Amino acid sequence: MRNALTITQARSKLGRLADQVVKGKSVYLKRGTHLLRLERVNRKAGIPSRPAGYFKFEDNLTDLANRAEPSFSPPDES
Repeated sequence: MRNALTITQARSKLGRLADQVVKGKSVYLKRGTHLLRLERVNRKAGIPSRPAGYFKFEDNLTDLANRAEPSFSPPDES
């Protein structure tokens, strides 16, 4: 590939290359005989969904937790 940079060439231009990737341009690097592509990773915001029943609770522990005294008391504002 003609416009692929070696790792050594890309090292000093990494910030500019990252900006190009963010804008949607393809950036290719050569490492020996291997061709690498830098690409943006899209992450979903928020907590990943869990299937129903993922969190299993034992009834006796839930009852115990609900009966427990709170461990924090607000300071007296006198």
